Amino acid sequence: MRALLTDAVRRVTGLEIGPDAGFFEAGLTSALLIGVHTELLARIGRPTQVATMFKYATVRTLAAHLTRGGDDDAITAGQQPAPRLRGAFGSRRELRAGIRARVEGRH
Repeated sequence: MRALLTDAVRRVTGLEIGPDAGFFEAGLTSALLIGVHTELLARIGRPTQVATMFKYATVRTLAAHLTRGGDDDAITAGQQPAPRLRGAFGSRRELRAGIRARVEGRH
């Protein structure tokens, strides 16, 4: 799996990175990481969310995670994503008011 990931990074970015180098520290951007994700999906043939690439941000940790059984956050075929939950603020207006209050020191 590590060799597969290293090759996917090289194919998308042209970079040769070590197994313990952080993706961003090695020069990848978010857009490049999404490209690596697309390449990875084509190669492993099972669902894996983009967020996993950020959560396990080295070749070694991502390979270990995928080797252990995949992606605990993956959306499998036929499964709907979890509904978006509202945070502490119920609407955009309340969210903006909360941000203004914090900025102005009224929290």
